[in-house]
Amino acid sequence: TFDTPKGPMTFRKEDHQALQDMYHFRIKKDAKDNDVLDLVATIPAKDMPLPIRVK
Repeated sequence: TFDTPKGPMTFRKEDHQALQDMYHFRIKKDAKDNDVLDLVATIPAKDMPLPIRVK
C-alpha cells in the first residue's frame, strides 16, 4: 500500500491488481448553469468484491 494523489492504493499480491477507493458522482448545474460534479458516495476498496481471475 502506498499514497497517491487520490488516496491509498494497494496492489493485490495474488494478481497484482491495483485497488483504491472509487467515487460515485452526480452531475448537477451550478448557479451559472455549468455542469459540476456532486460527490454522492465514496466506495472503499475493501467493500468492492473484485474476483481474482489469474492465479
